[in-house]
Amino acid sequence: MKLLKILVAVALLSTVVACRDDEATKQMDVKFLLTDAPSSQNFQEVNIEVKEVYYSVSGENWVKLPVTQDVYNLLDLTNGLDTLLANIKLDAGTRINQMRLVLGTNNTIKLADGTIKTLETPSAATSGLKINIHESISTESGYAVMIDFDADRSIVEKGNGDYSLKPVIRAYIVQNTSYIDGNIIPSFLTMNVFVVSGSDTVSTVSDVTSDNYFKIHGLYTGTYSLQFKDITTNLILKDTTINIVGGTNVRLGNILFSIAN
Repeated sequence: MKLLKILVAVALLSTVVACRDDEATKQMDVKFLLTDAPSSQNFQEVNIEVKEVYYSVSGENWVKLPVTQDVYNLLDLTNGLDTLLANIKLDAGTRINQMRLVLGTNNTIKLADGTIKTLETPSAATSGLKINIHESISTESGYAVMIDFDADRSIVEKGNGDYSLKPVIRAYIVQNTSYIDGNIIPSFLTMNVFVVSGSDTVSTVSDVTSDNYFKIHGLYTGTYSLQFKDITTNLILKDTTINIVGGTNVRLGNILFSIAN
């Protein structure tokens, strides 16, 4: 009888230890995505070579992601479209603190007339651009880190007709943010759409090839000024206040503008 009790106790202890081990090693999926805002400069392509991507939990130790070096046309990744760079497993509750994006030198743009221009890339971009992510996470089931490359603000035309790349990039945890989207009517009226909060501005360009759709994502809880500007005159045609609460997306539907004859 004593032997039976001992065996039962050992079995129960083994079960408890196994459960604790399972809890200790519980993991979650963390995805890393790349996206961009549309360009208002009439580029046909904006091609950026992503060479390596690293992340840091502590802000000191860097871990290389399993990213295949490739060239991405950022204009394929606009108005809500993105591409998966990597998907990894981390211990549940682990928060990404920083990213480091290393670019190659094979960066080009295609102009409206089809001319291809090389983008002169600063050494800082080829050695690694640090991007801070000052956010907490409230889930242990996984999350996605969005790397938002603003091509429109990143490309600078020089006086001699050449172009240089000065990357403007932000990163955020998708689950912590909201988006605003809608369709502009008439459908041929391309507009610059801005979301402004204090000194921070996020912008996009409506897509006349897709029902004049626009989407601005990566927005936190707060009050924003939503502005619609004529893409040719840069005049503000509409300015309205938008409140985002608790990470709820704002779907505006059709937004009607009258066109003067």
